[in-house]
Amino acid sequence: MTMWKEEGFTLLEVLVATAIMALAFGALFPIFSTSYERVAAIGARQEAMEVAFTALDIAMIEQDWLNLLKSGEEGNWNWKVESTSPTAEQLNSANGFTLVLTAVVSHKTHQRLPEVKLTKVVWVSK
Repeated sequence: MTMWKEEGFTLLEVLVATAIMALAFGALFPIFSTSYERVAAIGARQEAMEVAFTALDIAMIEQDWLNLLKSGEEGNWNWKVESTSPTAEQLNSANGFTLVLTAVVSHKTHQRLPEVKLTKVVWVSK
C-alpha cells in the first residue's frame, strides 16, 4: 500500500483565508480613503492660499485705494479682494494711513471646499 503525502491547502482553508483578508481590507479601506480626502483638501487649501496671496499682491501693486474691490478667476478658483475705505482725513494725513485688505477665494465647482479668507494690514505712507 502506497501512502500519499498531501501537500498544499484544502479548498476550505483557502476560502477561509480569503474571507479573513476581505474583512481586513474592508476594515482598512475607510481609513485610507479618509486619509486621501484629507490630503486632497490640504492641497486644495494650499492652492487657494497661493491664489489669495497673488490677489493681494496684485492689489498692492495697483494701489487704487479708493476703488479697491477687485475680483477675478485663476484656474479653478474665484477670488475677490476688498479693502477698508480710507476716510478723507486719513487720505489728507501727512503721515499716511492704515489699510486692511481681505482676499476671499472659493472653488468654482467643489462647493464642499471651504472658502479661504486672507487679511493683510498695510501702512500706506505718503
